[in-house]
Amino acid sequence: MEGIQVRLTDSTAVTVPASLDCLSTYVLLEQEDWFEKELPFVRNFLRPGMRALDIGANYGVYSVGMANVIGSSGHVWAVEPSDRTCRFLRHTLIHNKMAHVTVQQCALSDRAGRGRLSMRSNSELNSLVEGGESSEEVEIDTLDRLAARLAIQGIDFVKLDAEGEEMAIVSGGSEFFHAEDPLVMFEVKHGQQVNLELATAFRSYGYQIYRLIGPPALLVSVDPDFVLDGFELNLFACKDSRATLLEGRGLLLRAPSLSEGTELGVGTKLFLSQVFASGWPITRIATTSALLESLDTYAHWRQVEANTGGRFGALQSTFAHLDATAARMPRVEVFSLLARAALELGRRGTAILALEALLKVASRHGAAVADPTWPAARRYDSIPVSGDLLTWLGAAAVEALVSSSEFSGFFSGPKMLTYLDWLRATPYASAPMERRRQLQQLQAGLTAAIQPSPLLSVTAPEHLNSEFWRCAAREQTTMPAGLVVTIA
Repeated sequence: MEGIQVRLTDSTAVTVPASLDCLSTYVLLEQEDWFEKELPFVRNFLRPGMRALDIGANYGVYSVGMANVIGSSGHVWAVEPSDRTCRFLRHTLIHNKMAHVTVQQCALSDRAGRGRLSMRSNSELNSLVEGGESSEEVEIDTLDRLAARLAIQGIDFVKLDAEGEEMAIVSGGSEFFHAEDPLVMFEVKHGQQVNLELATAFRSYGYQIYRLIGPPALLVSVDPDFVLDGFELNLFACKDSRATLLEGRGLLLRAPSLSEGTELGVGTKLFLSQVFASGWPITRIATTSALLESLDTYAHWRQVEANTGGRFGALQSTFAHLDATAARMPRVEVFSLLARAALELGRRGTAILALEALLKVASRHGAAVADPTWPAARRYDSIPVSGDLLTWLGAAAVEALVSSSEFSGFFSGPKMLTYLDWLRATPYASAPMERRRQLQQLQAGLTAAIQPSPLLSVTAPEHLNSEFWRCAAREQTTMPAGLVVTIA
């Protein structure tokens, strides 16, 4: 088997199959991280010396990310049933010198014995099946038996992602989940199916359910009747004792507090302190009353030193006000801040609609920016306006739309290429967006190899795998031979 090592944003490297037809390979080269918003939060939550369990470890993106934070004083147990995938996982762990990760090759369920694992073209989709030609015989165990045999206890975090087998795993781990007190991240959406029964099962064990919002920083409680956004893949569960610890660190909110009110003018003040504010003519700083309220509440949300419940309430107010305002004021500024607030609130579907509306309005003849607002993409907070304001806001909107309309270009195909081609011609072209553009071109068959690009030839904080892109462009290939490693 052949693989390549892809560097990630947390300084680790993951070994994946040497093919862009592999989902993990495509995504990690595209984003230099996994596409789930939860991974940065997990890295932030964990501390040296903690103990974690990765059920459905796949190639090890979460396992090495967790082990990197936990360090040798802690431990990670990585459970993965596929022999082929386990070999890549072990290569990753050896390369990162992570002896404090134990790989257990088995599938977890509500029974012990032997079974068949479907072997999909992408290992992320492998699942237990009744039989079939494209399947591998694997050992099956229960979480309770595994935990007893390996002395898995004192667990701080569990990642549960087993392609539809989660309910059986929880059933076979009833003793574990009753006795232990971890924060659990579990896959709630498998394909198009939303598995709300899993949340009910955790509640029966004394866990409360939370979802992740923000730039991935805050868990907020989820009521049983809450309607999840269509892009929500994972939820979290924990008991009161763990919730208290997380609340003390400002990472969890059990319930929003009553509104504390928002200081008038704080939104304009915060706006004026941003590097991009100099791009606004001073005559345009006098904000209309409709947008002023939303700027103030959004500024309250961004005050990290403020009460967490009040901040969350302010973000909800920002979203609600702008969502109502957009119908009667269909302006670029309104759509931009609405998209930003929606993305941070976990309302990704609404954000996409706002971004599409923004770009439609911006394309009209005579469109102009009249009032202060925030860019839809958070990265643009630190990017000064270069020339036309509308182009800057449009570029931020394109980047946000490309990044949020699908989890990866692997799923979207070429439909974003028009936007990416336009973005490349602006002053705001970037390595992350050029990676997406080139990969989508390859996937659509518009090019046969990586193309030379100054954006991709130099290593930078937002572009860590420049060697791959340079070598592939020089060799006119999709997978440079000199970077391919053999997986034993």
